[in-house]
Amino acid sequence: MQLIKVSKNEQGQQIVSARDLWKFLDVNYDFSTWIKRRIEKYDFIENEDFIMVRGFPQNCGKLGGRPREDYILSLDMAKELAMIENNSTGRAARRYFIQCEKRYRKLIDEKHSKEIQKLQENDRAEFYLKKIKALETNYEEVQKLVKELYEESEVLKETLQKFNSRCTWLNLLAGQGKRLIKESQAEERRLNYIKVVG
Repeated sequence: MQLIKVSKNEQGQQIVSARDLWKFLDVNYDFSTWIKRRIEKYDFIENEDFIMVRGFPQNCGKLGGRPREDYILSLDMAKELAMIENNSTGRAARRYFIQCEKRYRKLIDEKHSKEIQKLQENDRAEFYLKKIKALETNYEEVQKLVKELYEESEVLKETLQKFNSRCTWLNLLAGQGKRLIKESQAEERRLNYIKVVG
């Protein structure tokens, strides 16, 4: 149940109209005197605890009625003003403001935890993207290495073929050399025999 309207300013801070609070507290003297005395007595600071605004009453157009002063209070100042009144209405207002603050903090905490979760998910996604990129780079490097090894193996195969053909040629030469040596040895034996016999 909303006892007094609690709004949020552009910075996301909770604020209260001093007029709304004054009405709720049912103060027995006029608004302007009440708020000015409270500000002076308790050293509230303008632009920190409150800001003063001027506006027209809701049911009066710009042509009818004088501009009306109001003070936009921080929730802390509103709580303190409620406590100062030292009556059941003031205590109820103070408890109400504390409840509003708790609910607001809970909402902020939930929002922050969701934002943190999103950041963590983004970080996780970025981490996996980096991993994938690294794997892609490694895969490309492996592919390059395989290609280089294949090319080297082709060169090696070609070299082996040349070596084998040279070995075959050398084997042929060695075979011919053996045959020539045998023939030469046979001829030498024959000549030696002729010398001995003849």
